[in-house]
Amino acid sequence: MTRKNRESDAVRLKSMPLWQWGAILIFAGMVANMVIGLQAVPSNRAAARGQALGRGVATGLFVAVGAGMMLFDVMRRKPVSQKTSKHKGKVRSE
Repeated sequence: MTRKNRESDAVRLKSMPLWQWGAILIFAGMVANMVIGLQAVPSNRAAARGQALGRGVATGLFVAVGAGMMLFDVMRRKPVSQKTSKHKGKVRSE
């Protein structure tokens, strides 16, 4: 039985793109909302409203952070500029 190198696992997790982490966060927020919804609803109306508000805020934060990570990943990618292209934007006239 061989031992796994823990550094390789950490490096693999760090090398995941941000859009994947964002998708994981959004999915985790939705699952957490469903799991919290399985709890018994308090008999007190104020407590029930507080519980619903907490569920909404938690899910909203998960979705907002996940969408922000996805957006940051898209914005971070550099477009191909004309400086790196072959013709440098010049058109030959023959």
